[in-house]
Amino acid sequence: MQVRSVRDLASSYSPRLTRIVADKSGKLEFGELCELLPGIGVNKPEIEVRAVFESLDVDKSGELDFHEFLSLVLSVCTDQVRQLDATSE
Repeated sequence: MQVRSVRDLASSYSPRLTRIVADKSGKLEFGELCELLPGIGVNKPEIEVRAVFESLDVDKSGELDFHEFLSLVLSVCTDQVRQLDATSE
């Protein structure tokens, strides 16, 4: 399966994400991101989430496309690995 959108990634990755991206746009809006983050272990104040969203929304469309969303996923994974490393030292 070739992944081309957030929706494609969602369907192969997480039923929760698939439900959140229910509008079938293949893009993730700010409200959808706010709903998703606690489910993947990211608990940040809305103002911080907004800052991250805006920094990742490179094309300033108000939505995260696949590549912008992938940047978020990689960032979250990197942070989680760093936390695991810190606790194992």
